[in-house]
Amino acid sequence: MSPILLPEVLPLLIGTGGFDHALIWTPPDFQPSERLPVAYMLDGQNVFLADEDVSERGWPGSWRGVQTASALAEQGKRLVLVAVPHGPNRIAEYTLQPDPEHGGGEGAATLARIIDLLKPLVDSRYGTRTDAAGTALIGSSLGGLLALYSGLGHPQTFGFLGVLSPSMWWSDRAVLKDVAAAFLRSEQHYAVSTGDREGQTAEGSAAQVAETRALHAALLQAGAQATISILPGRIHHESTWASHLLAVLDAFWTHANPHANGGEA
Repeated sequence: MSPILLPEVLPLLIGTGGFDHALIWTPPDFQPSERLPVAYMLDGQNVFLADEDVSERGWPGSWRGVQTASALAEQGKRLVLVAVPHGPNRIAEYTLQPDPEHGGGEGAATLARIIDLLKPLVDSRYGTRTDAAGTALIGSSLGGLLALYSGLGHPQTFGFLGVLSPSMWWSDRAVLKDVAAAFLRSEQHYAVSTGDREGQTAEGSAAQVAETRALHAALLQAGAQATISILPGRIHHESTWASHLLAVLDAFWTHANPHANGGEA
């Protein structure tokens, strides 16, 4: 079995505001000439946490990104992970429009920093694929919404979007209206998921599942590829996203390599 490698810190030396560094994981014996697909992951401070660094309550918890990506690499499914920590105001940074109660609405600037500042650095240093099919953005909760909106607004950059436990309630459920009004590329893939116990009440959990199903249907209606996973017994927590990450990254790798293993484009 290949060694489990720790991520590398890539400081961002240009620009101010929001996140100021990223954490990069590459598979064993990595060479930039491989031109590997790359997945950008929001809430990056939680992606690579070691088990001993997770608090007793499990919050915020780890996505166990190193272990998961290493397991895929053992199967020959090699990719690069870029974990993007949020800055000092997560709510503002991860939302495209303000919510009457919670404010926010600076998400466009966050996406611009990823696309215009971080991505060119990663592409040049690690030789990662620059095509949309080989580039993913994955997030959970408000990060899941930001990932979704990155697909709506930047289809030429992101061909695979991991929309995990999206905060459907944000800004009076504006996301459903926005997706319904969109015309999406058929080659884009949205991997949507939620636990079936994510609400604070049974009614809240049922609403989250129903609204996430409605989002999935709207994405299909808008013309994109979309899958949905309802995760039994799972709550709104990093442990849920960690448990589902292998399936999401596997789906991304398959999307980025449609001809592998006899697959079709």
